[in-house]
Amino acid sequence: MTRRGGTVDHMERQTVNVGRITAIAMPLCVLAVEGAMLTWERMIGAPLDPMYMLAKQTGGFAMLLLSLLLSCLTLVFRYRIPSVTLASQLILTLMLSFWHADSILLVQLVAAFYTFMRTVGERRMYIGSLATTLVVTLATFMSWPASRFLGEWPGRILLLALAGAIALARRGMVQARNATAAAGLEHRRAQTAVKQRDAAVRRSRIAGQLHDSVGHGLTAIIALSEGLTGKTGDPRVEEALKGINEIARESLTDTRKAVRALAETEVDGEDEDPARLGSRNMHSWDDIRPILAHARTLGIITIFTETGIRADDESQANLCFDVTQEAITNAIRHGRHVTHLNVSWNHQPRNGVTVTVHNDGAGDATPTATPDDGTGLARLSQRVRDAGGVFAYGPIDGTEWQVKAVIPPTGKQQTERKVQP
Repeated sequence: MTRRGGTVDHMERQTVNVGRITAIAMPLCVLAVEGAMLTWERMIGAPLDPMYMLAKQTGGFAMLLLSLLLSCLTLVFRYRIPSVTLASQLILTLMLSFWHADSILLVQLVAAFYTFMRTVGERRMYIGSLATTLVVTLATFMSWPASRFLGEWPGRILLLALAGAIALARRGMVQARNATAAAGLEHRRAQTAVKQRDAAVRRSRIAGQLHDSVGHGLTAIIALSEGLTGKTGDPRVEEALKGINEIARESLTDTRKAVRALAETEVDGEDEDPARLGSRNMHSWDDIRPILAHARTLGIITIFTETGIRADDESQANLCFDVTQEAITNAIRHGRHVTHLNVSWNHQPRNGVTVTVHNDGAGDATPTATPDDGTGLARLSQRVRDAGGVFAYGPIDGTEWQVKAVIPPTGKQQTERKVQP
């Protein structure tokens, strides 16, 4: 329902899409049938037929044939310009009524009126129905004697009324189907909104848990390490406390970033671009250096080598960082008597970057994650494979544990730059 010019249209204009063949076929059939009837009138028609005398005349026959051609031609455009088509049929009908020959256009008029009632808006529908009734009444009165007017006029009006009723019924069926489809769409949107709301509640709960448990625990670790610093008298313990404090502070910063990202996702909702949201916590190539420094503070001899040319590819750098960080963390947590840790990045412009991390503590350096829990090396393995790369980990010769990944370019490189020494 729309409002136009201060009035309300309860029935909007309806678009009907028909093929070119369908639009042309009906007028051609009418032309063939009406043309045959016109020829019959000229050759064999009964003298009592109003068109008999006109069809017998060469000029009259030409006028009837031209009117028939124009009438059928306008029907071709009945779905594109229904108002113009109906108006042209009414004008031709009124003109031929002066020669008592308007009945040759009755079929075309009914077809045009059906299309008109099928497609136009409510206001035009009322105006067109009234105009059609008046023109048909006047044309019938002019074509037929008064004695036969009451016999011809009801039949024509009834035929037009039947065509209009069928058009409105068909129109109502289409509107009902569209309303059902719209209701289904709204229902699906409502379900999506409920799911988004539930997801926002879950994110809020996760953010709260991260803040309350992990955040508070890391804050306690920072406070305890700072309280013990300078009181042990052992340089090695003091160095370890310093490393613990630094790791806890960086972990607390990462936790706060994660909580903030979850909160922003909850506020922004579906308008948030996932790629833009993920890029806020992207790591660069040089972010691995503090991780290496942490390993060294634990007394592990850590060697880092990098060859080739770094790509200006944030996604590749972030995944490379995550793989290296998890491999180092896995070695520290699960390795047995780890003393050496070797990390290498080999950049190749077309084949991506090969990440290799191995240590000398293979005994217990197995990932605690199973393939289905979505954490640790198993999670990273899936991420690398999703990116089109290769990921493998496991013991080597029973004495070393190695993690190796080949991370391809993501297709987002802009420029390349040499590794800074």
